[in-house]
Order: sequence, then C-alpha cells, then structure tokens
Amino acid sequence: MNGRIGVPAGGFPEPFRTRVLRGEKPSVPDGKRPGETIPAPDFEAEAKKLTERTGVPFIEDFDQIEDSETQNYFHYNDLISQALYPDVHRAFQSHLSKYSDTSMIPTPFFFAGMTVGEQVEYKNVAGRDRYIKLSAIGHVQEDGNRRVFFEVNGLQNSFDILDRTDAGVSLADKREKADPSNDGHIACSMKGLVVDVLKAEGDLVEEGEPIAVLSAMKMESVISAPKSGRITKCLVL
Repeated sequence: MNGRIGVPAGGFPEPFRTRVLRGEKPSVPDGKRPGETIPAPDFEAEAKKLTERTGVPFIEDFDQIEDSETQNYFHYNDLISQALYPDVHRAFQSHLSKYSDTSMIPTPFFFAGMTVGEQVEYKNVAGRDRYIKLSAIGHVQEDGNRRVFFEVNGLQNSFDILDRTDAGVSLADKREKADPSNDGHIACSMKGLVVDVLKAEGDLVEEGEPIAVLSAMKMESVISAPKSGRITKCLVL
C-alpha cells in the first residue's frame, strides 16, 4: 500500500489505503514509479569494483572481446545484473570461478549426472566438438573420494571426486567437525547440501554476513557469520 513495489492504475482505493497505512504517507505517490526514488547507478564505479574484486577485466564492446586473449570478462549485462540482483550475481560469479562455464552441459546431465556408458557432446569456446563418455566409477576411498574414469574424444582420463552419497558420508567421522563450544566455529543448522560457498580462507567477514548457502527440505537457507573476523579454515566438502 505504500507503493514500494508499484502502484496500480488509478491508484490504491480510498479510504482503504489510509486505514492500512495508519496515517503514514505513501512512499510513492500515485502516478509515480518506485524506481524514480532510487539513485542512478554509477556503472563506471561498479565496473571498477567488479574488476578489483575478481581480477576479471571489463570489456565494453564485442570488438574488444574478439581482439582479447582472455575468455573471462565483464560486460554491461554483468553490471546491470550486479545493480539489480547483487547477491544472485555474486553467487553466479562464484559458480563460474569454481566450475567455469557449465552452460554447455545438457540439463539432465547437469542435475542428475551421468551413468556409466553415457556420452555428452558439446562445443568448447573455440567451437570444437568434444565427446565425453563416462567409462567407469571406482570404489569409495578412505578419504571419501572415488576415482572416475572417462573418455574425451577417445582419450582415457581419470580424476578423484568427493562422493556425496551415503557411501561417502559414512566416512564423515574421519573429517574435522565444528566444535559447538567454540563460537568461532560455524556448523550447518540442519542436515542438507551446501550448494554454494560465498567466502574462502583468509577472507574478512562481518557479523551476520552470508558465508554459505544450504539446501535442505526443498528450501535454501543462508549460513551467516556469528561474529566479525577472518576465516582461517574452510572445511566445506
């Protein structure tokens, strides 16, 4: 009723609005847009902040992109996203820095993973075709990892990856846990999956600042810092 999320055509009905606001004046008068009261963003300053925070250059036009040797850059779309949805854009950039660009992965494989024998096809940044086939998955190791074997254009490859299933979780007692008596230790408030880590070891945080995002019971919740300080160790797996 105060107009902060918009004003309908013709304004709000009276005297209903006056009764709801209980004598307070509307934040946005009838006929005005909520955005008119928002200060104009300084895109040059935002571009500088993004570059300093991530080390990724800002490129204004696509001619510069074609002449640049880097594949990581900011564009005006990033600045607009940062201005409109700063938390969402920060989480997206964190995803890119951790996993690179995953947009070429088919949706079923991205969410459900691959089964042995399945193959995925995509084009890399150079436009070359890549064929990746999952060949085999090894047993759970003592550290909770599994060796995954796959083929890339017919060439054999393998790497270790953390097993997040019950088989891997059964080894959790060998991993360091938060001490409930130490107010500097931060543990998950409930059993779930950590879908994003917003801070890293060595970062300074303020009390109440988001550190990680937990997914549980079909909802996402933010894990915040209980006090101000510097992160000395991150044990999120």
